[in-house]
Amino acid sequence: MRDLATLHTLRRGAQSCEHQQLVSRLLQLENERARLEQEFALWEAKKLAAQDKLAATYRDLEALRSSLLKELSKAPASHRTDGYRRGRESKVAAGSVMLLSRNTLIEY
Repeated sequence: MRDLATLHTLRRGAQSCEHQQLVSRLLQLENERARLEQEFALWEAKKLAAQDKLAATYRDLEALRSSLLKELSKAPASHRTDGYRRGRESKVAAGSVMLLSRNTLIEY
């Protein structure tokens, strides 16, 4: 029964279903390969852009750190934040609760 020719097999040149399935699978794999190659190319482009941004960020951080260290080394000790905070805390009476902010001093 399986070997009987039908109109479909006669029109297709007597190709078997297995052959059609193999060709279909081959085309699916070719499309998947092309899609993955395109996705990989996009990923590489994004990776390079991210690496460039990261390198620029590292350069900016290093420049800011070096300028901040130079500024701190030139500043007198009275202008450093450690002394400022210690000076404010020493003025607080023992046992009182205070909220310290940049501009206000509130005692409760």
